[in-house]
Formats: sequence, structure tokens, C-alpha cells
Amino acid sequence: MCKSNIEIALSKSIHLKPHDVAPEDRVFSRAEVEQQLGHILPPAMEDLLRPTGAPASFEEDVRIKVVERNQMTDKDGHQRVLVLYGMTSGKDGIVAKYNTYRGRFARRSTPFAEDGLGNLFVVDAVSGQVKYWYHECPEGEASPKAMTLVAEDFESFVSGLEAIKEQPNPEMSRGVTSARFDF
Repeated sequence: MCKSNIEIALSKSIHLKPHDVAPEDRVFSRAEVEQQLGHILPPAMEDLLRPTGAPASFEEDVRIKVVERNQMTDKDGHQRVLVLYGMTSGKDGIVAKYNTYRGRFARRSTPFAEDGLGNLFVVDAVSGQVKYWYHECPEGEASPKAMTLVAEDFESFVSGLEAIKEQPNPEMSRGVTSARFDF
């Protein structure tokens, strides 16, 4: 079986965990999503969500090294990615998220993922760049400073994802040595 370009780009150490699609929700084709958004999505987005089209989490913690740092990047310039939105009609579908956030940032940006803290990863429909939208930006969520560059395109975003390998902290495995409760 031939792998799609996106399967080749996604690291072998990263595995998607598709969410269940509610019986009342529909799975849209990319063309149907594009029609509802009014602009084109990267073809690789559909490839990434195959075969179910459902929103997905990762089986492990995942991050990406961003092009432009923001207030949420770690000291090494990495940003966590928690959930990918699906091609479904449900609340975690791309269309629902687009409609929820429309007007809060650049009009032709499509949210496709989140960090779990209310901040979004979006694809700019004009440039094709992936940007990070920080909803608590001190200059305001509609400020140009609220959007920072993550990757030059969607394929670079996907190929840049990496599993987080947390180093165990030996202090955490020692257990509680003493506790006092004063009620």
C-alpha cells in the first residue's frame, strides 16, 4: 500500500488517536469543508486525518520547534500541540472552530489544532503559513502580535512535530517523607 506524503512526513514515533465521531455528526470531504470556509485547505490536512476524518489527539505528548517565539514557547523554542480538529460537523470539527473564532483573528485563517490552553494553530489561507494564535496576548487577541509564525507551510508543521521525551525527575520518585495537616 502506498503511503501518502503526510504519512511519510509524520515522525514514526508519533501516533494519532482519533476521537469517536458522534452519531449525529457528519464527516465532510475536504471539498465540503472548503466550501463552508470559503477557501482552500492544504491537501495534507485531509491526509493527516485519514481514514476517519475525526478530530485526533496524540498517544504521547507532542511539540514543535516554532519559527517565531511567543509567550507560550518553552526555553528551547518549542510549542506543545494537543488536539487536531477533524473534518466533522461536531464541536471539534474545523468548520465549527472556524465559525466559533471567526472575527477574532485574521479572516482567512483556519484553526486546525490547539495547545489545550485555548490557543490555536491556524493555516493562513493566503500564505499557507502555520501560525499560532495566543488568545491572551497583552496587546489584544486581534493584534498582529497575537499571531506568531510556527512553520512556513502545513507540511513543515507536520514534519516538525516531535514526541516529547520527558526525563524522569529522581526527586519525584522518592515519595512523601512527611506531611502535616492542620484543620
